[in-house]
Amino acid sequence: MKKIVLLITLLLLTGFSCSKQKDCKVATQGGDMHKEQSALSEDNASALNSTDDMGAKPIQASDWVLANNRFALESLKRLDSRGNLVFSPYSFERALGMTGAGARGETRAQMLNALGFNANVSNLDVAGQEVEEQILSVKDESFALRIANRLYVNNDFELLADYSASVKKHYRSSVEALDFAASPEPSRKHINDWVAQTTNDRIKDLLPPNSIDEMTRLVLVNALYFKAAWKDSFDEEDTKSLPFKGASATNVVSTMLQIEEMRAYKGEGFNALILPYAPFAQFGMLLMLPHADDGVDALSQKLTAEKVGEILASNDVYSVSLQLPKFKIESTIGASKLLNDLGMELPFTAQADFSGIDANNSLHISDVYHKAFIEIDENGTEAAAATAVAMMLASMPIKREELDFIVDHPFLFAIVHLDTQSILFLGRVKDIN
Repeated sequence: MKKIVLLITLLLLTGFSCSKQKDCKVATQGGDMHKEQSALSEDNASALNSTDDMGAKPIQASDWVLANNRFALESLKRLDSRGNLVFSPYSFERALGMTGAGARGETRAQMLNALGFNANVSNLDVAGQEVEEQILSVKDESFALRIANRLYVNNDFELLADYSASVKKHYRSSVEALDFAASPEPSRKHINDWVAQTTNDRIKDLLPPNSIDEMTRLVLVNALYFKAAWKDSFDEEDTKSLPFKGASATNVVSTMLQIEEMRAYKGEGFNALILPYAPFAQFGMLLMLPHADDGVDALSQKLTAEKVGEILASNDVYSVSLQLPKFKIESTIGASKLLNDLGMELPFTAQADFSGIDANNSLHISDVYHKAFIEIDENGTEAAAATAVAMMLASMPIKREELDFIVDHPFLFAIVHLDTQSILFLGRVKDIN
């Protein structure tokens, strides 16, 4: 049984598509998006999106976002609760969505259910494309968001033209042909080099040794890279060394201080705060801080996609006194185990049905690799500058309720596209050294 290697690599925020080998163009190194293969009929692509969906309910972009956030929170509950964590549910959704576009029957149903969807739905590729177009609409020098999809195909392996057309259209995929059988190790290093380049060297050596062999036919990669400045940067002169009561020890850590008017939410047993990014506050870091010093695990277990939506929809503004420690996290996720725990078992077996990818139905997923990185400081995720001038009618100043948001014990965080409420990255800080 030939195999698919599915790679998901993320930075702060990590693929996919091809056609028949004769249509493939070897992509050049460098840049975020690469030349696509020869064009195929958009009618074929649209037809694929509805294949196996007879009588299914078409979903909207908002349904896609809700499923993404459900997957995010369900994954958080199942991932190892020890230590710090960062991962990108959005990258999982896009990479597995591309794979699922060629799945059929029970294989498809298990993939949809694991990703937070009802199995009897259609229009996933179109809805996901609409969300991604909104996310990528921000253009400014102070901000960078890179989403790149690439499919590496063995040079003698043919994919169905309809499948290739669909993933090119809905996922903006590029493709490159490699000789996995004759050159497995050079192929592995070549793919790792592309991932490192796409993520500004934040994700290195994604594919471990021996992950490519003579049975590999496809390697699908989604790379997500995010960097932005805070809309209201922290003053470095205000940063102090303060205690952080971590899960394993209390350490004195570099802590940023700020007093600003911010959107915040008072929940049962926790408070939440949205720190917007420049330039237009379309993205933000959502901080979720339990009242109890040891309450982060309980918060992780009870948090739902609907509750996150309620937090993000809240327009309550407070005068916030914020203390936030600087932190850096790198995570390698046991993604195959996670997906198995979510009920996605059949796609990893020889009984998998990926007949929408190749006519011989000879594929199954062998592994899913996922790495993520995040770092925050006074400037954001990377130092930058942006200026905006806004004028409004003069009004009396509003006295805001005060809120002390003292992040001195374990907490949850998410990077969110606020317009769609899509969670791009989700994580947990338990200890800071």
